Amino acid sequence: MYPAVMQLQVHLSNFQSILFENDTDLEELLQSERLRGTMLIEFFSINATNPEARSLKLLYKDFSMYYVRDSQMRTWTKRKKGTIIGRLCIVNPIENERYYSECFLITSGARHNLISFIC
Repeated sequence: MYPAVMQLQVHLSNFQSILFENDTDLEELLQSERLRGTMLIEFFSINATNPEARSLKLLYKDFSMYYVRDSQMRTWTKRKKGTIIGRLCIVNPIENERYYSECFLITSGARHNLISFIC
């Protein structure tokens, strides 16, 4: 399928999904840096620190067209080639805060400071 589609996470502060093995030490997992570098948190972070990313004024769903996600380093870097479409995961309206934060991301992106609400 061309172009590729990337599913983008939407979560509230400290409610991100975590995958782990049965024998994982949970205390160590909760202290790891892996939890701090989600796609959404890093989207806000790069828009706050990188003038080039900020100048593009991209919505979260459009960000993957210009930046690529390094899953090992848990960061976004400038895309050199290829095309990808970002799609936000489906959020049920019953999940009030999460649903409205997704609506905000669809319409406003990083132009407003939502990082304290989500991250």
